[in-house]
Amino acid sequence: MIKRLLVVEDVEEVAQMLKIAFESQSVPEVRISLSSAEARIEISRRRPDFVLLDEVLPGESALDFLKELQTLKIPTLLMTGAKDYVGAPLPEGAIGRVLKPDWADLDGFIQSIIEKHLI
Repeated sequence: MIKRLLVVEDVEEVAQMLKIAFESQSVPEVRISLSSAEARIEISRRRPDFVLLDEVLPGESALDFLKELQTLKIPTLLMTGAKDYVGAPLPEGAIGRVLKPDWADLDGFIQSIIEKHLI
């Protein structure tokens, strides 16, 4: 079971909703970062067991950051808002890719991630 999850999402409202949703599903520690730069600081403070990474981030390619996470051997699931990315080949280092949720089905989205990737 994952104890420390880091959500890297540049839209603060989305990041906060994901944090609350994962906490409601008993993930003990959920932290958020709004950029890869913030995520690096969070990782240096307390290494997460798992990263949920938005595929489009400001300032730096999320795929470049994914390579760093791969060298640290932190399992990383990509999250995208672009439906056409879902079937695309996974970049090296990603364990999967999920489509950002329809907020009406946020609980189902979180439960699906937990069942497939966090247990």
